[in-house]
Amino acid sequence: MSSEISVGLVQMSSGEDVSKNLESLKSRYLNVIQNHGQNGNSPLDLVVTPENTLFMRIRRSTPIRQFELKNPEILDLQKLVDQNQVPLLLGSIPLKGPHPQKVYNATVFLSPNLEPEVLYKKIHLFDVDVEGQPPVRESDVFLQGEKPQVWDFKGFKWGMSICYDLRFSELYHQYALQEADVLFVPAAFLVPTGEAHWEVLLRARAIESQCFCLAPAQGGRSEGADEAFRETYGHSLAVDPWGKVLIDLDSDNPTGVVKLERAKIKKVRRQIPMKGHRRI
Repeated sequence: MSSEISVGLVQMSSGEDVSKNLESLKSRYLNVIQNHGQNGNSPLDLVVTPENTLFMRIRRSTPIRQFELKNPEILDLQKLVDQNQVPLLLGSIPLKGPHPQKVYNATVFLSPNLEPEVLYKKIHLFDVDVEGQPPVRESDVFLQGEKPQVWDFKGFKWGMSICYDLRFSELYHQYALQEADVLFVPAAFLVPTGEAHWEVLLRARAIESQCFCLAPAQGGRSEGADEAFRETYGHSLAVDPWGKVLIDLDSDNPTGVVKLERAKIKKVRRQIPMKGHRRI
């Protein structure tokens, strides 16, 4: 069991061009590894990316991509991971499921010299009408995941979620009861909801669960065909168990590294022993 791990966060502006998204991801993956190594640090333990890493549907008329773990793009990324020996956690990709026109919004883990692994499927689908924004109906093209998932990585227990899941505190309450150390929230928040809700929700989840919270995000202009585009909020965050923001990325600085220390988790839980006080 590791006492600490170093995690690289990658912010993106993915659109409907899969090749462009793939090249952007590969570049940022290498940059965060190399920049971290130049400072004389030990190698990164993991790199994490946002929701919709390889494809973000901009127009409702655009067919949803359906990835499988043997797709060329996934195999290309697996080769990159094998070469650099730093695991990659894809916040989400549209993963082929049993329905011919619908996919899962799924988190996929790539580890050196191992097969790609699906870790989580998004439970709560974003069907909303936000003022000033086009309607969003994720249920038109996405299938619902069915259950929470806790993932063990180097002795740290990660409670998995994706974007809109963030608004449902009962999911994170389950993770707190399982003594998760890290909450993972890859996302693609709209600008209005991001400005109003993003940071406060992430800090609240970190505080109430007494966990680190890692939230790599889509940020900026995501482009589709025929000059269609969508603006996402960005501000990829890392928050500690006390609720302190450790990283806040932007378009000029789309990568960063955070150290997750088990001692910090224990310190917060020792000062405010919520586990022994829970009644519900």
